[in-house]
Amino acid sequence: MEGLQTAVNTAISGDTIILRNGTYLNNTLTINSSNIKIISQTPGGVFLNGTNAIIINGNSVLFSGFQFTSGSITGNVITVNGNSNTLSQLNFNGYDAGHMIIISGQTNVVSYCNFQNKPATNMVDQGGTGDMVQIIPNASIPGYNTIRYCSFKHMPGFGGDFGNECIRIGNSSSSTYISRTVVEYCYFEDTGGGDSEAISVKSRENCLRFNTMYNNPNAMFAFRNGDYNVAYSNFFIKSGGLRFKQSNNIFCYNNYFQESGKYQNSSLAGGGTNPVKFEYFGSGYGNNFNMINNTFYNCIKSIIDTGLINCTWANNIFYSDSSTILSGSNKGQNFVGNIYQGSLGLSISSGMNKINPLLVANIYNYYGLSKSSPAIGASSSNYPPILNIIGLNNDPNILLDIEGQSRPATLALKDVGCDQFTSGNIINYPLDSCQVGPFYLCPNKTSANCNNLIKPIFNISNYSFCSGDSLKLSISNINKGDSLKWYYGTKSDLTNSSNKTFTDSTKLFVIRKDSTGCIISSDTIQIKKYPIPSAPNLSRDTAGYLVSNTVVGNIWYKDGILLTDTTQKIKPTTSGSYTAKTTQNGCISAASTAYYYIITSIINLSSDEFIKLAPNPFTNQLNFDFVLKGYRRLNMDVYNFSTGTKMVSKQNLTPGIPIYLSQLSAGTYVINVTSNDNKISYQFKMVKL
Repeated sequence: MEGLQTAVNTAISGDTIILRNGTYLNNTLTINSSNIKIISQTPGGVFLNGTNAIIINGNSVLFSGFQFTSGSITGNVITVNGNSNTLSQLNFNGYDAGHMIIISGQTNVVSYCNFQNKPATNMVDQGGTGDMVQIIPNASIPGYNTIRYCSFKHMPGFGGDFGNECIRIGNSSSSTYISRTVVEYCYFEDTGGGDSEAISVKSRENCLRFNTMYNNPNAMFAFRNGDYNVAYSNFFIKSGGLRFKQSNNIFCYNNYFQESGKYQNSSLAGGGTNPVKFEYFGSGYGNNFNMINNTFYNCIKSIIDTGLINCTWANNIFYSDSSTILSGSNKGQNFVGNIYQGSLGLSISSGMNKINPLLVANIYNYYGLSKSSPAIGASSSNYPPILNIIGLNNDPNILLDIEGQSRPATLALKDVGCDQFTSGNIINYPLDSCQVGPFYLCPNKTSANCNNLIKPIFNISNYSFCSGDSLKLSISNINKGDSLKWYYGTKSDLTNSSNKTFTDSTKLFVIRKDSTGCIISSDTIQIKKYPIPSAPNLSRDTAGYLVSNTVVGNIWYKDGILLTDTTQKIKPTTSGSYTAKTTQNGCISAASTAYYYIITSIINLSSDEFIKLAPNPFTNQLNFDFVLKGYRRLNMDVYNFSTGTKMVSKQNLTPGIPIYLSQLSAGTYVINVTSNDNKISYQFKMVKL
């Protein structure tokens, strides 16, 4: 590892450092360089065991392909202080640490990692310090960190508040900080021994979406401490559900619960988990909890504490053939547009329509609407507007259902529950453990189906454009049955679009899933919008050169005709109106102000012909006289000598006429005298006092 540290210390932007396959013990590594890749020789081929302390202070670092399977430390395995880093294809299995990953920077990504079997050290309560991934929010800057396509499995322990949560976003001291963390496409199974909160949200404006809880009956997603959070389009199958505690203004929509709360291990602490648990923590909490367009199929009861206010249950489907649906209090609860079949459990005067929703199992073995369902087009619009979190694209208008299919924009035309009865590709469905986490942990599936999967290819290779324009990207190698998800900056487009148009600079990658469930990412690209450069300023130097203030990229024109010169300065050989543009990063400026360049050499006149301008210098008046055979009238144009700007133009002047120029400022001027047929052209350099 000393060699790796040396390579990291000397790395420059764009370098890739490959660590040879093998097992390395007791490793310390500090990464201060930016825009480098540190990867294993083959994914999963490097084991970093014993003690580990890996610190990433740089930005845009890829750290990928390593396994941590044996070792014990009290600190953190990987600490990320930098920004825009990616931790990918990491496997933590049986490793014991305070935290596997702790992140304090911004726009970092943890993807395709696995966390399981963290030892329950001495079988004692960890005091809330042992979670797998910890996000540390900043007091003033939203983090926009993302955890995606990761698996969390088989965590031993006492359950309840044992302290080994899978993910914790913030802590009690940072509950008022805006984090804007996204957890998406992650898989959770049998993690309740480590802690009953698989995800513990303790900060503001976070988003939990497209995740799957499967066979995880003693764990739940908890809005533990922090306001203004959302959870949508998650699957809770044979698992706990959602817990609302020291928080306000929480919105949960488009989620699916099947047998949620059943099959719990009663020997674990925590008092059990439910599909939904609205808890009253005390004054200042429990305001505006919202459950909207969710589906509950054969779950145990959801619990509502006394003391809550302004809570809403809207457009949900409850189906139960045995268990009571709700328990607790109806005080402070508003019910609208819900459908249920079974024993309600609470006295609710309106908003709960008892009718069989006519659900049917689909190819993914969860229940959606049949074509005869009374839930079709039966939603109510009478619920609070869903929180729209800046930069997270969290579908606050519920324009997609849980499967990623389109819903009507009109609220009252949406179907009740999480499923919209429609045709089209299902792009979101319950995940299994081989669709997430490191690819190398499912070798049979990978070798059989995914080894030859080609990453998404963009239709163009130039990703820059000019201000005022846009860039349209599409994926050129789509096959039938593929689904695409676009991730750019802090936003995403999960609508299975084959193309997208961009109007600003951003980093972008596309995740492609084929019809067999194999997943691969495109390269991450940088889209760059360049400004239109300013028009050049032209001037004339003392050597007679016409000079642009732009050093490179000049395009010269004379009288509107393109010249071959591209240098910063040119030496005109004929008089005329000169302009220039500049091109920078492929963007072309507007034309400069025209500079009328005058050749000041004197023409020879015959002994009986002359043109005279006097006096020189002059104050306000010039006397103009001439004798030229065949010409009785001439024209005069006055130009500022420094800028080439035309200041005065006089036509059809006769001999002996006075020329009044009091409007001109003091300075040097070039006066061009011409005939209408342009056969006469004479220039005077005059000074006005």
